[in-house]
Amino acid sequence: MNIKKISNNVINIALGIIIVISIIAAVSLLKDQLFSISRTTLLILDICLIILTFIFIFKETFIKFLKRIYKICKNRKALLLILVSLLLMIWQVYLILTISGFCYWDPGIIMTKAMNKIPWSGMRYFSFYPNTFGMLMLEHGLWLTLGKPGIRSFTLILNLINVVVLDSSLYILFRVSKKYFNQRIASYALVTSVLLFGISPWICIPYTDVLSFAITIWTIWILLIIHNQKRVSILYSLLTGFLIFLGYMIKPSLMISTIAFFIISVVFVKPSKLVVNRIINIIVMVTIFILMISGLNFAKFHNRFLDLNRNDEFSLYHFAAMGINGMGGYNQGDVDADAALTNANSRKDYDQKIWRDRYRKMGFLGYESFLIRKQTFNSAEGSLGWGKEGNFLTVFRYKKGKYGKAFSRKLFLNKSGIAEKYNGSYGIIIQLTWIVTLTFILFSFSSSSFSVQLIKYSVVGFFTFLLLFEGGELGILSNFYH
Repeated sequence: MNIKKISNNVINIALGIIIVISIIAAVSLLKDQLFSISRTTLLILDICLIILTFIFIFKETFIKFLKRIYKICKNRKALLLILVSLLLMIWQVYLILTISGFCYWDPGIIMTKAMNKIPWSGMRYFSFYPNTFGMLMLEHGLWLTLGKPGIRSFTLILNLINVVVLDSSLYILFRVSKKYFNQRIASYALVTSVLLFGISPWICIPYTDVLSFAITIWTIWILLIIHNQKRVSILYSLLTGFLIFLGYMIKPSLMISTIAFFIISVVFVKPSKLVVNRIINIIVMVTIFILMISGLNFAKFHNRFLDLNRNDEFSLYHFAAMGINGMGGYNQGDVDADAALTNANSRKDYDQKIWRDRYRKMGFLGYESFLIRKQTFNSAEGSLGWGKEGNFLTVFRYKKGKYGKAFSRKLFLNKSGIAEKYNGSYGIIIQLTWIVTLTFILFSFSSSSFSVQLIKYSVVGFFTFLLLFEGGELGILSNFYH
C-alpha cells in the first residue's frame, strides 16, 4: 500500500472539486464584466488583440526577438531584478500616496483604538473579537514609538510597512519555489502574485491581509527547511513556533498550513531516526507556541490599555452559524442577536441551535448545494471583493491636493473617493489572471511530493475553513495567495 499515493489521490479529489467550482465562478463573472464593457476598455482590448495577432503572424521573428532579449537579460539578471523591483515599488508608493484613506470596518476600528481613541463600533467590539488584540497592540506600540502621529500619517506609515513586508515575501516566494520546484514555476508564482496582489490596492489597507500573506510564505519556507534536514534543528523549530504564534495572533486560520505539515509528516514517514528528529522538532514548535499563546492570553485580560470581558467573546459556533446563512458571509442580524446575550454559555447554546435549525431546514443535499454557492461567492473575483462593502475605504483629501485627479483613483475609487470594484480593462486582465491561476492548480495533480502535497492540503484546508465558518470574498485574500 503506497500511502503517499493514496494521500495524493484523496487530496486531489477534494482540491479538484473546489478548484473546478472556482473556475466556473470566475469565468461566469468574466462574462458579466464583458457584458458591461465600456468603449475605452474595448479600445484597449482591441489594441491588445491586434498586438497578439501580429505576434502570431510573425511568430518566428517574435521568438528570435525574445531569445535575444533573454540573452541580454541573462547576463544582467541583477540589474534587471533591481529595475523591475524599483518599478514595482514606485507603483506601490504611488498607490499609497494617492488612495490611502480611512477603512470604515475592522482596519479602521483597530487603528482608531491603537491611537487611543474610541472607535465608532464602541469598546465592546474588542470583547466580541479578542483575536484582534495582537494586531491592536502591534499598531499601538508602533504608534507610541513613532511619537503619536495623526491618522493620515500613521496610515501612510503602516502602508509603507505593508510594501516592505509584501515585497520581501514575494522575493522569498520566488526563492522557495525555485528551490523546491523549478525556475518555471517560480517565475509563474512571482508574476501571478505580483499581478494579483503586488500591484493591487490591497497594500493600502493597514490590516492583516499583507501580514497573513507574508507569514504563510515564511512559515511554509521554514517548514520545508525542517523537512529536508536530516538532523534536529532547534533554531528552525523555535522560529517556526514563533511564526505559528504570530500567525495565530494575526489570524487563527493561518495555522492551517502548519496542521497540513503535521498531516503530511505522518504520510511521509521515514526511517526511525528521522522520525525521532521530526517528533523533537514538532515538540519544540508546539512548546514555544503554547508558551507564547499563554502569555498573550494572560496579557489580553491583564493590561491597562484594553478592558476585555470574557463573557462577550464570540465563539466558533457564532462564526459557524453565520457561515450557514445567506451566502455564508458577515451577517449583522447574527451579530446583534449574540451581542444581546451577556452569558457565554447561553450564547454558545443559542449559536448551536441556530446552526442546527438552519441545517435541518436545508437538509443534506440542500446544505451541499449551499456550499457550492458559497464557494462560488468566495472565489469568483480576482480582485477578492475590493470595494464591495460600502464605505470599505474612503480616501484622504479626495478633491484636494495634487493627487485629486490621479490615475489610480480612476482605477480603484468612485467619484466620491470611496473604493469600488476594479474598473474596465484592468479588472478584466486581473480576472483573466485569476482564471489562469486557478486552472494551473489542476496541473499539480500528477505530483505527490512532500512540498506539493503540503500546498494542496493547505489550499483545501483554507477553503474548507471558509466554507464551514464565516466566509466572503475578503476572507479569501490572505488565505489563498501563499
